[in-house]
Amino acid sequence: MDTGEIDIDGAIRRVLAGELDAYEHVVRACEAKVRIVLAAMLPYGEPVDDLAQEVFVTAYNKLADYEQGRDFVLWIKEIARNLARNEWRRRSRRRAFRERYKTEVEQTVRPLMDEFLDGLHEHEILSAIRQCIATLGEKSREVFEGYYLHGHPSKVLAAERDRPDRWVRVTLHRGRLAVADCLTKKGILPNAL
Repeated sequence: MDTGEIDIDGAIRRVLAGELDAYEHVVRACEAKVRIVLAAMLPYGEPVDDLAQEVFVTAYNKLADYEQGRDFVLWIKEIARNLARNEWRRRSRRRAFRERYKTEVEQTVRPLMDEFLDGLHEHEILSAIRQCIATLGEKSREVFEGYYLHGHPSKVLAAERDRPDRWVRVTLHRGRLAVADCLTKKGILPNAL
């Protein structure tokens, strides 16, 4: 729907007067433009759905700050740009932290693992891993194998199961803990890890 067909300021006045359903008109009028801003600012392939929703929630919470008669689309696009910049910075910090953390863990763990694994044969390790994965519950095993053996992204696994991505990440985390515990009990991983 074209924003020219919707009186955005009128819808905002109705929202501020307590007619909360009128905000749907604001969302419909601006959604495509907000998504374009987000898609242009986020890395290629990043879904904009969650951030677009956050833009509209933020705008809703700040509606009283909006000056009637100004260009609402420009106002909400600026909110979208700010949230996209914040998301970009957050992801950059997380990526840098992961890289730094990964390097430190590898430097600490690699000598321990090399020393420990020198006495084991590859087929023993793989057999133990398969046995430990087989002990997971059916849903956990499917998610674990889908992610680690077949390389499916967590969002795909979540969509296939009609679950949120967070559920998949928690399931993977629990699966990793269970497999590590199983491998420790089998003597494949040292207790220190």
